[in-house]
Amino acid sequence: MYGSKRVLYFLIPLYAFCILFIGYVPAQSDFVKIIIPYCIGFLIYLYLIKNRNNQLDLRLLIALSILMRFLLIFSFPNLSDDVYRFIWDGRCMHSAVSPYQYIPSEIIGQYRGLNENLFSHLNSQNYYSIYPPIVQFVAYFATIVQTSDYLLESVIFKCFIFASELGSIYLGFRILAHLGLHAQKILVYALNPLIILEIMGNIHFEGFMILFLLIGIWALLKKKSEISAVAMALSVSSKLLPLMFFPLITTLLSCRKAIIYLIISGLSLFVLFTPFFINTQVFKLFASLELYVNKFEYNGGIYYFLRDIGYAIKGFNTIHIIGPILSISTVIIILLQALYLYRKKIKSQSLIVYMLFAFTTYLLLATTVHPWYISTILALCTFTRYRYPLVWSGLIFFTYINYSNAQFYENLWIVFIEYSIVFGFMIYEFGIWNIAGGLIKTETK
Repeated sequence: MYGSKRVLYFLIPLYAFCILFIGYVPAQSDFVKIIIPYCIGFLIYLYLIKNRNNQLDLRLLIALSILMRFLLIFSFPNLSDDVYRFIWDGRCMHSAVSPYQYIPSEIIGQYRGLNENLFSHLNSQNYYSIYPPIVQFVAYFATIVQTSDYLLESVIFKCFIFASELGSIYLGFRILAHLGLHAQKILVYALNPLIILEIMGNIHFEGFMILFLLIGIWALLKKKSEISAVAMALSVSSKLLPLMFFPLITTLLSCRKAIIYLIISGLSLFVLFTPFFINTQVFKLFASLELYVNKFEYNGGIYYFLRDIGYAIKGFNTIHIIGPILSISTVIIILLQALYLYRKKIKSQSLIVYMLFAFTTYLLLATTVHPWYISTILALCTFTRYRYPLVWSGLIFFTYINYSNAQFYENLWIVFIEYSIVFGFMIYEFGIWNIAGGLIKTETK
């Protein structure tokens, strides 16, 4: 035990150094400075989550995870430029302009704060905003005080994200206790370097989406479907993706309760979205989402395989065909899954596993999978036996090599290795639990 303690006292400061170094020092193009400390930090993370000492150690590691998030509040996002669009949208609202009304290039220099300097940092200069209301509410408060270096706005954003992460860790403990699972499992999410760096360090609103998703799951486990319906609407209002979970959730409820659940969620979404949509602005949001599916590509697994087939047949990139087909396929698979669940009449405890499978389906068929996209399956896998999201979180950071050249260039060998290992580990896990008769069962001890 004493030797184990000494190892912890050495590894914990090293882990903290690696996280803070990545959060404060390297630019997006500094791949070596990113990946070496990330690999070290990730290996220490694997050791820490396997450490099963007494409760003092668990409290120490939870305190460490919270401290890391707190210290990153004061770093400026250095691995993502999404923060600039958040600031742009917030400043639009302070000028009484809906963030969905114009593309940035149409109104540059016409309103206070929407200047050339901020515009030059945007990665979406000719696209309408795709960020839902919760993001816009936070953006409004974060840009009350406007600065030329954007650091203060960043700090305010991170204070909101920090609060959401504290809530997620707390809810994680409550859900684990309800399911009869070991509290140590919360470290899978709380200490994961990708979660800390991408959600907290780089300001991605998966943090809010996960918080409200966990509230929705917790309320379902406690048979409080009305609260769950509102929480799920808030999750969708943070990121639209949790819409995929509604067909799965309704299979747990009676017909009457399912209808009430959808009505409450629908009304909540209407209240949240209405202030931002004047006339036909909602269609501009959907136009940007359609453009996202038909044009953007990054770290796509199955999509890249199909894209190569498309090149061989057509001689050009057929993303405008493959993207919608994959999106429709995702919807069909999730609906078929919901039909299966309806016939099987599963318990609410198993819902989390099916949510994990549904979101995994979306990621595997997506044309774009940035590192922070897998944070949702990392949160969900915390309450299951499956650990392929954890493996994925260790591999996907290698895609930052794409930014190490003067111009963006995607290294497809990295993508191939990443997905080969992830698929291999998924097959390994699914095979083990299928043989054991526990493919869709959660642990009870």
